[in-house]
Amino acid sequence: MDSYSLEPRPFHSRLHSLTLGIALALYAAAPAQSSSMAVATGTSTVDGRPVMWKNRDHWSTPDGWKVFAYYYTADNSSFGSGDTYTSRFNYVGYTAEGESGIDTVSQQQVPWSGVNDRGLALMQVAGHTLTSDFASTHGYSVSQDLVYGMSGGYLNHIVLSRCEHVDEVEQLLRDTNNGGGFFGSTARTTSTMISVTDRYGNAAVFEIDGDSFTRDNITTTYAPDGSGNYSAAHNDDKDASNPANGAYNGFDWRNNFAKVDWTKANGFPYFIDEQITAVVTDPVTGEDSVQNSGSTPDGVHDWEDSTSAVMRHNRAGIRMDDSPLKDYRFFIHKNVGSGALGTVNTIETLSKNIGELPYAAGDKPTGYHLNRFASTFGAVTIGAKGSDPYDGKLAASWVSLGEPTVGLFVPLFPYAAEVPAAYADLHDAINAKRHLVYSYTNDDAVDYSDGRNIDHSIDTVALAGRDGYYGEGGVQKYTFAIEDWAFDQFDGFIASLRDGTRTTTQLRNDMRAWQANVGGAMKAFYVAEAWPNSYEAESWANTLTGSAARASSTNGSWQGKVSGIAPSSDLTFQKIRVVGPGTYQLKIHYAATSNQSLSLSVNGGTATSVSFASTGGADTFSWQTVNLTLNSGDNNVRLFTTSMSATPAIDRIEVLTNDIVIDNTDTGFTLAGTGWNTASSASGYWGRHYLSDGTTAADASTKYARWTPNIPVAGNYKIYMRWGASSNRPDAAPIHVQYNGGTDTSKTVNQQSSGGTWVEIGTYALAAGTSNYVQLLCTDAGFTIADAVRFEKL
Repeated sequence: MDSYSLEPRPFHSRLHSLTLGIALALYAAAPAQSSSMAVATGTSTVDGRPVMWKNRDHWSTPDGWKVFAYYYTADNSSFGSGDTYTSRFNYVGYTAEGESGIDTVSQQQVPWSGVNDRGLALMQVAGHTLTSDFASTHGYSVSQDLVYGMSGGYLNHIVLSRCEHVDEVEQLLRDTNNGGGFFGSTARTTSTMISVTDRYGNAAVFEIDGDSFTRDNITTTYAPDGSGNYSAAHNDDKDASNPANGAYNGFDWRNNFAKVDWTKANGFPYFIDEQITAVVTDPVTGEDSVQNSGSTPDGVHDWEDSTSAVMRHNRAGIRMDDSPLKDYRFFIHKNVGSGALGTVNTIETLSKNIGELPYAAGDKPTGYHLNRFASTFGAVTIGAKGSDPYDGKLAASWVSLGEPTVGLFVPLFPYAAEVPAAYADLHDAINAKRHLVYSYTNDDAVDYSDGRNIDHSIDTVALAGRDGYYGEGGVQKYTFAIEDWAFDQFDGFIASLRDGTRTTTQLRNDMRAWQANVGGAMKAFYVAEAWPNSYEAESWANTLTGSAARASSTNGSWQGKVSGIAPSSDLTFQKIRVVGPGTYQLKIHYAATSNQSLSLSVNGGTATSVSFASTGGADTFSWQTVNLTLNSGDNNVRLFTTSMSATPAIDRIEVLTNDIVIDNTDTGFTLAGTGWNTASSASGYWGRHYLSDGTTAADASTKYARWTPNIPVAGNYKIYMRWGASSNRPDAAPIHVQYNGGTDTSKTVNQQSSGGTWVEIGTYALAAGTSNYVQLLCTDAGFTIADAVRFEKL
């Protein structure tokens, strides 16, 4: 799927009756169960460029989880006599297959959100207090054309294809209040809120129903009052003088309920907030529940089906008023402390989101969950501002084309004018990960009550690791590592684009190649559950000095290389990230016209000389392998020379290890018995922490820790164990090794010494698969420590 044009597309059922049209129009206006969006701009963001995020819940059609990105090409078409602008801008939109992505009247593909190539970005959520049903319930007349009116999805499309400025969005809404000529409609059939940013950094939120709308300019960083409530009124700004370009500053969020204090001409109010939201802990069960009461608004959208007092982030619950300045990384995933998914769930804390699941039916509102099981999509846009070059063309988005909790956020540039082929079936890859975390058998079940995650349960170990640390283990461990790798690529690339030296053709070609290369690599790592280990020399995340320069190369892995390394001209690979310290193989992909050499230094340490044999040509590549010691976390590798001799061109490097390491947070790690607790006081542990059995006494043999590797190739493996040493540890903790041929129960480890090193247990023949394990018993006195085990292929 390289691109999509917005052409009429029939329903799969081929049914076009008026009855069906009315039913679908009414159903589309039904509650979407608390989708969320937020926008920040000006000094509320890291560099003044606006950032928006959206979390969409969806269960109205069986294929609504099959989310994809598509590229729309403007064709100057008009939807009717009221179309002031006509279709003039290309955009990247996000939607789903089937009926959920089709406008019921025009039969066209429509986006849930998107960004156009002039830098205008849009996020949309349903507005329940704006619906005709809500108005009728409160005694007011229906203001929507339920048969022929313009849906929220089609409205998203016309905004993205026709507007490049926030003010143009307002004019478009004025033009369509009475239907605007859209298929003869008398009003929109739209109950929605949209956040919009443009290329000047302007930002506004519009609340929209059939024949009216409000505009809330983002000019304030809303703060709680003395009682802790968000009681400041949001006013309708559409008839006031709007701020100048670039003068917008602040943030806002929406969660299905209208927020602007305004009353329609017929007396129907756009409700700000009707009740105070509180999370109350049952003194007997210890379980939390959302309770809405009173009549004092707290400025947060109340709804019993959602934990509205904690804004639901794409990956973790945060409030927009959290102190850090906002950037796209903050909105995609955020590092939080150990135990962030623990059992204590209190309001305003990151520990609220999952806790111990599954819950019995009715124990907790689904909004407590990290993302509800019905979440099918998440997106973050990074906008432009007036000082950027290229008139808004640098706007970008990161999107998870499936459940954000387990999904992979991949980058897209609207100006690239195509969607990478790797993204076409990304929703299937994300759904496969979802099956590891949630319990369901029917992918196409429409609703949680119809076979898609009936009990709301979630496997927190599969998701985030043994102790529920957010992003520490499970699916999130490698997913976050992949995204961190991609973020580094993006930061370097976008910085290079902002120098404004490219022609627009070069800009498009570079964007197109970059997103295809990075996105394709991200998906491959994600499917393989692999930690990123490949680093391109020409990546903009690297540092080049002097004559060292990026050059094209037909045979290079990303059609590029770095050449010209000479005295005072070096190449430094930045942020070579590994899980733990140790010796790794570094494979260097290079081309050399003769036998040449370079010096190599890790983290500024002593340099070693590396020889490169002739490959026979400047674009004929081969591999050179060296061993090097890396620290846990980020490292840099510098290639340089002090001589004037010719040096090889570098294509990429790969960091390899033949080892399989299972940490105490990984899915291959299991515990038996009670009393285990997380600790980090003793140094030398692998990863973020280790586990202690919690007692100095000798425990029964039924209490143990087990490491079960998934062995890819049968053969002989040397097994090592790691711990943090202390005098209160056992000096002869028994080890049982299950291998291909039996169980070795003869080994013990002394955890009072050799802390922070890999201690060899022995060499064993291991079968392929998961039949082998290492088991640590707690039958020796002392605090038994369970940290990590390494399996080294011989």
